[in-house]
Amino acid sequence: MQNIDKITIAVVALLMVVGFGYPFLMSDPGSEYSSKISEANEAIEENMASQDLGDQSVPEVLNRVRMAYDINGEVTIPEWSFYRKPARLDVKERIILTPPTLEPAYIASVSVVRNSDGQTTSHEISGRHAIYTNAEITSCVIEMQAGADGDWQKLDQLSGFSSGQTFTIDSGPLEAGRNYRYRISTKAAALPGNMAFPRDGSNSVVSGESGEVLMPVDEAWKVSGAQVGRLDSSGNFMAGRATIQFSRWDWDSGSAKKSAKVVTEPKAGAQGDELFDTGFRLERIQDTADGRVVVLRNDRGKRAYLKNNEDPLSLTPTGWDNFDSDPAEAADEDDEESGSERDEPVNEVEETKPKRTRPSGGGLFGGDD
Repeated sequence: MQNIDKITIAVVALLMVVGFGYPFLMSDPGSEYSSKISEANEAIEENMASQDLGDQSVPEVLNRVRMAYDINGEVTIPEWSFYRKPARLDVKERIILTPPTLEPAYIASVSVVRNSDGQTTSHEISGRHAIYTNAEITSCVIEMQAGADGDWQKLDQLSGFSSGQTFTIDSGPLEAGRNYRYRISTKAAALPGNMAFPRDGSNSVVSGESGEVLMPVDEAWKVSGAQVGRLDSSGNFMAGRATIQFSRWDWDSGSAKKSAKVVTEPKAGAQGDELFDTGFRLERIQDTADGRVVVLRNDRGKRAYLKNNEDPLSLTPTGWDNFDSDPAEAADEDDEESGSERDEPVNEVEETKPKRTRPSGGGLFGGDD
């Protein structure tokens, strides 16, 4: 019996030693979690005052906060660990989305271009394309208007350009003797994964309109000093006459050539001389309700009615230049001016930030842990 009592006492003593020593010999995951959480909280408090809300970089304390839940390479947060010690976790990652923008194109000039090789005439439109950010162009159309009251019509669909890129567009052949104006209509869509355009139509813009530019003709007539046939003081008939001027565009020299001649009205039934190798001859001079008119006729029976002292269309129009400043260039100048102002020393008053109090409540699950 004595041996049994001794054995029992020894076993009980051994169990007590093992029971009291086990927490010191074995690692305590809960204590490890709590310690790392406490270190993260202290780091948050230390870095709180230095964080700038306008700074887009990730706070330096973020990795330390994440380490509090990274044990042996795995992230695991057992619920019971939060009841060991009060803890608080504030992890904020800022995702900044910039809205898309679209500014209209800018037309700088419209000029008349004559190609002597192909003997063709066209308009050349120059400027810059639309400026856009966080967007892609879905449609860019150059439109034209014939005459002051004409409808805007599509001239060409443009593609393959970058934001604000300069351009030069050839209109191609147009109707001679008409005036044309131009503008550029642009549409855009937001890039995938970015903010969308607001529903206010800002994804569709139209450039300012150009001034009217003439599509010149290759030949032009002018009549001056026209007189109708009449009887003189002696009763003799004096045939009508006029000074006829003919202008032709010379492709070889790249300039207009003018010829003039005083032409007498032919007798009844007779045929006048051919004018300037054009096939036209003076047929008659007559007075009408619109004024004095000189009538020319060619061998095919086609007639041209020229009003006396009326200026013909120019063979060398001057084109159109936009004297308004480009909004994009004006914005760059404003940035430079504002940058120079920022270089000047200013007296800054440090703003006193209110002290942030730590919540008295406990852990992540609310209440006092």
